[in-house]
Amino acid sequence: MARTVDSTSSTERADARRDVPVGRVVAAHGLRGELRVRSDCVDALTGSGPLHVRLARDEGDREPQQYEIEEVRPGRQGECRVTLAGIADRGSAEALRGCALLMSRSDLPPLADGEFYQVDLVGCRVEDGAGREIGVVRGIWETGAADVLVIEDAAGREILVPAAESVLREVDLAGGRVVIDAPPGLLDLD
Repeated sequence: MARTVDSTSSTERADARRDVPVGRVVAAHGLRGELRVRSDCVDALTGSGPLHVRLARDEGDREPQQYEIEEVRPGRQGECRVTLAGIADRGSAEALRGCALLMSRSDLPPLADGEFYQVDLVGCRVEDGAGREIGVVRGIWETGAADVLVIEDAAGREILVPAAESVLREVDLAGGRVVIDAPPGLLDLD
């Protein structure tokens, strides 16, 4: 399946975005400013050359702070430990809890065929296997298990659909379309 990244609720098309979320600070680690970062794309944080990330407090943050990555180490399952230049103590690290790590799309490693960043799904129209339009992806929720697509239908209702391999039948980013194979009863809105 696709590489997952971070939740979002923006309605902008991802290809128009300069920044892509690559993780989220979940806590400080130790006393020297190291961050525990939840990320499914650690390879994006460990590329060659000096890498920079921007930390945003929330989706509307117009001025995310830029930091240079000094070191990335393995952490707990689904996490890594990140050291940023200028963050040298636990208090400074704790102040960043909850921030999204953003990277410029041009700094990200190329993806293999069939892979995509989940943020790329936001704004795509969603259809079922018969071609019936269900709605538009408005966001992605992280649940700890399979992430959930937040789809808005024509009536403005939210439909929550697991972003699991068994449900996502086709992802056509060029066409701005996602085809799902929803289990019986999932799309019954009456």
